[in-house]
Amino acid sequence: MAVTCKGICDRYKSEGIAMKLKYQEGQKRCSSCGIFIECKGVRCPCCSMILRTNARNRRSKIRKFDGYQ
Repeated sequence: MAVTCKGICDRYKSEGIAMKLKYQEGQKRCSSCGIFIECKGVRCPCCSMILRTNARNRRSKIRKFDGYQ
């Protein structure tokens, strides 16, 4: 079953906060709809996909080796 945006998420769409602060203010991102949402649930009210609650920071996943040159 494919996940599709039905346009309901426009009612929950958030505005007016800098990108760095969106997750800290409690906003969540729907990967399917492509917008930040202000809601209390875990799933998007539009497409029922699980919402992201923190940023995907690639730098934290890269391991640094100090001893190798």
